[in-house]
Amino acid sequence: MNFINPWGLLFGLSIPAIILLYLLKQQHEDVEVSSTFLWRMALKDVQASQPWQRFKRNLLLLLQLLAAAVMTLMIARPYLASQAQGYDYVVILDASASMRAVDVKPSRFDKAKGEIDKLIDGLLPKEHMSIITVDGKARIAANWSSDRAVLKDALNGLKPGNAADNMDDAVYLAQAMLKERKDARVYIYSDKPYGFDDKAYQSVVIRGDPINRAVAGVSYTAADDGIAVLSKVANFGGDATLSVECLADGKTIDVKEVNIPAGEAADVYWNDIPDNAGIIEIRILNEDDLMADNAGWAAIRAADKAKVLLITQRNAFLEKALSLRNDIEVFKTTYDQAGDMSGYRLYIFDGYMPAETPKDGNIIVFNPKGENDMLKVGASYEPSGVKARDLSTYADLMKYVRPEEFHIAKAVDIEVPTWADVLFGDETHPLMLAGEQDSRRIAAFAFDLHDSDMPLKMDFPILMQNVLAWMLPPVVDNDVQIYAGSDVDINPLPQAENVNVITPSGKTVAVAPPFPPAPFAYADEVGVYTVEQRWNGGSAKGYFTVTIPTEQESDLAADGKSYAQAPSQQTGANPVSRTELKPYLAWLALLLVLIEWQVYQRGY
Repeated sequence: MNFINPWGLLFGLSIPAIILLYLLKQQHEDVEVSSTFLWRMALKDVQASQPWQRFKRNLLLLLQLLAAAVMTLMIARPYLASQAQGYDYVVILDASASMRAVDVKPSRFDKAKGEIDKLIDGLLPKEHMSIITVDGKARIAANWSSDRAVLKDALNGLKPGNAADNMDDAVYLAQAMLKERKDARVYIYSDKPYGFDDKAYQSVVIRGDPINRAVAGVSYTAADDGIAVLSKVANFGGDATLSVECLADGKTIDVKEVNIPAGEAADVYWNDIPDNAGIIEIRILNEDDLMADNAGWAAIRAADKAKVLLITQRNAFLEKALSLRNDIEVFKTTYDQAGDMSGYRLYIFDGYMPAETPKDGNIIVFNPKGENDMLKVGASYEPSGVKARDLSTYADLMKYVRPEEFHIAKAVDIEVPTWADVLFGDETHPLMLAGEQDSRRIAAFAFDLHDSDMPLKMDFPILMQNVLAWMLPPVVDNDVQIYAGSDVDINPLPQAENVNVITPSGKTVAVAPPFPPAPFAYADEVGVYTVEQRWNGGSAKGYFTVTIPTEQESDLAADGKSYAQAPSQQTGANPVSRTELKPYLAWLALLLVLIEWQVYQRGY
């Protein structure tokens, strides 16, 4: 026989205590009475001179000792095992957004934690458990521990997120952990059923009969007559009439009643949005089982145009390419009138470079000349063909561009700096460079456009728009839907010295320095995020919004994928068969107490 809680055997100390109470002589107080005729039954005890009573047969004592012994065993939790101990468990807990649903009380996530807590209570002394939590990423919360307290602390610290579950990563992580264990089993606690051929894997489904509706998308268009908003509302329950509210910067613009059949979605249009609105919020006012997806947001990009300074003697090709952008304002000057330069998002130098280049904006240069603090320029030469370089961090600049078709008559030799990559060139010389230096994005062409046929190619406007899009990015690309758990690229202004992101809950996260900043990896909350940029004498703010991935998470009755062949080396492993005796011992202890009571009542 084995014990889950061997410390419970200490309760057996109650057995000698009970015996001791029976053996000790009761202490009497001397009292004078007129006669002992009525005290004959107690006479022997009164006359006893020893401190200990003689041990007598006593049915009550026997029953009490048996009850104490049974309760001792019950607390120690004995069990019978049919095979050797040492069976281990990997528990995968789904922490995705749908686990917030309250169709199971108090919530799907809390219910799953309660089931795992019971599994921890049933661990045998030599068994171990690992806990993996998974939303957008799989993480190890506890690693091969047999300490119930450690496992429960790790479990209690887990909370559901707002991302979609990445169950593949969790299963493959479990596979890697199982390689160290001879016998193990994987339990997946999720609201989606997962199918496995491998019997070592078991899916535990936690869900009820859910009703949910969600804001599946919010977008806008800005025109001369104002801002129009389009929202999509999805119904994952029965036929419903929903109250949907539109807010601009926290103020209600309109409320509409929308009829949506079961399992369908409706487009809801909103007009009369103020021209100066910054944040649009669409909210479903009806309650359902998952409130986290009942709101969606859109951050309206400021209409301010980026200031661009073009320094050239005359270049119709460049001017035409710049005119294709309606979000920039071009200021043109000549070499001799350039003077001091500052205050522009982008500087374009055509056949000219100042000795000291601006530090507050990005730079494009064609046919650089003279000494400067950015590029080391050599002698002129005739390129021998043009060839694209395959490996570059900035390969997207060459998207849909075929440089092999360019013909260049003359170029200058540029020494490739450490911060730049070559995008195309001839056999030995670079013809286009791109890179980042001191928070500035820089693109350099080693030739004059008039000395090539590149402007006559269809690829030229494509290349220029690629470069301009890279040079003048929004702080965050709000045209792309950002889902909880995603990494967000932050594009600071060149003059920015500090960049912070403020989350919807008000937490401030430092993003930069260093520059360029790494992707923002803390977009776990849903709502509106603020990007603050500061520099000496100035500051700027931008916004981006994060929502629940409704396509994956809002259908609360969706099924998970089927793993036809589970990625495990323990195919067909059988669990340890064990029988815990605690319930039987509890009934036996109760029976003994009832018998003792009956014996006492009858005067035995």
